[in-house]
Order: sequence, then C-alpha cells, then structure tokens
Amino acid sequence: MHKLFTPWRLVVAIGLTSLYACAYNVPTAISIPPPENPSVGEVRERGEAMIGRRVRWGGTIATVTNKEADTWIEIVDRELRRSGQPLESDTSSGRFIARVPGFLDPAIYDKGRQVTVAGILDKPTISTIGEFSYLFPVVAVDSYQLWEPTPETFYMEPLPYWYYHPIHPGSYPYFHPYW
Repeated sequence: MHKLFTPWRLVVAIGLTSLYACAYNVPTAISIPPPENPSVGEVRERGEAMIGRRVRWGGTIATVTNKEADTWIEIVDRELRRSGQPLESDTSSGRFIARVPGFLDPAIYDKGRQVTVAGILDKPTISTIGEFSYLFPVVAVDSYQLWEPTPETFYMEPLPYWYYHPIHPGSYPYFHPYW
C-alpha cells in the first residue's frame, strides 16, 4: 500500500472533513449575500420601488408574532460579518419585518437573539414602535439562520501582589506546606 493512503491518515482526513461540515452548516443564501444588497435604510427611503429585490439582512430579534399562516419577526438591523452573522454593536440602520412561513416558537426565537434572513422584499407595512408610527420593510423569507447565543464573557481580577510570595508561593498570607 502506498504510504500516502495509510489507514491512520484516512481516518484523520474523514474526521476533519466531518468536523468541518458540522461547523459550517449555514445555508448558502445566508453565507453569501446577493450581488446588490440594499441596506434597510435605503429600502425605507425608496419604499415600494424596491419590491422584488433579493436581500440578506440580520440583526437582533425585537418581537415575534405568530399569524395564521406565518410568523412575523421584527428585527433590529445590524451589520453582518462575512459569514452572515450579525455583529454586536450599538448601530443600526432601522428595523424590518421578516415574514417566515409556518410557526416559529417565540420561546426559541426570543427577544435579543441574533438571526439572519434571506428573501425577497415585499410591500412595506406601517406599524408602531411604542407610540411612534414606523415604516417597516418586509422580507418574504426563504432562508434563515438563528445563531447560537454568545457566551457571557467575564473578567477575572488579577491576583493581588502579595499572592506571589517567594517563600510560600500561592499561599501568603496563609501557609499550606504541601503546595
């Protein structure tokens, strides 16, 4: 047998390939933006002139409303990474509604989660945010990705200077003779 195709190398290659396939299980419509992808702000300004255009947008879920045949997700727009995942930032070009066919559980598609959608722009709708009247661009979604919640980051305080005592490392002011 040729040394290039040893059983060990074959097992490693198959394992790495399967790990790569699992890690990048994002739909193509989400990972690759359409050639002309107008922003939420541009669509809000131009209104119905943009109907029928393909978009890939994402952001943070504000509300989820289940209708009879579909689910309407109100999303606060965020800038997207190359992979399509929204960046966590304090900037937004507005809000939009993603109209997803079928039922999505509001307990899973919860306020604050990140989602990216791809689809065709439909007729905008006017609704309210609080008491403010707002024009929402509507996306008829054909592909979407709910991203895993970002783990909470924590900061560990540095140890105090006296912790590193040269005679009793790791124990000053307490003495542990076997450490």
